[in-house]
Amino acid sequence: MGFGDQLTVRPLVLGPSNVKPITDVGVARADPVYAALSVIVHRDRRVIGAILEAVSEALSKSPAPDGIVLTDYIELVLGKTPSGDLWRKLMALHPDVFQGPTMRGIIDKATAEAKLTGQADFLLTAIRMRGIEVSETQGEQVRACTDEQQLEQWLARVFDATSAADIFAD
Repeated sequence: MGFGDQLTVRPLVLGPSNVKPITDVGVARADPVYAALSVIVHRDRRVIGAILEAVSEALSKSPAPDGIVLTDYIELVLGKTPSGDLWRKLMALHPDVFQGPTMRGIIDKATAEAKLTGQADFLLTAIRMRGIEVSETQGEQVRACTDEQQLEQWLARVFDATSAADIFAD
């Protein structure tokens, strides 16, 4: 007898029929890995909203790094689907746990936009404090600017300018 005769294979197939949907926070907290599996198996079913709510709440209380790893994995599996969008909304309530790649991208983008908005507001305030009139079009131009260096260049011109034309001249 060879070694092949000693091998027994019993495939394990997991699917909606044999993986219970976890909709209770306590159950999800007791077995977070099985709860994550429940999310993955039932991601296209109607019950997914209730599962995501329970699992997001449970994982927000999970010790690091387990909670972080599972939240990131769930996000990657759900991807850019309605379930994934709901997951990111739920986990946005727990930013200390959820650091998924999509969420990091959202946070980085929001941070960059907030910085530009702050710079634009500061520039317009500096212009007003100098007593220089800014047209509505110029104000919109400042608020729409996404080039940080351009905003800095306009700000540098504010201190010597006597008119808006001096600031926004190309």
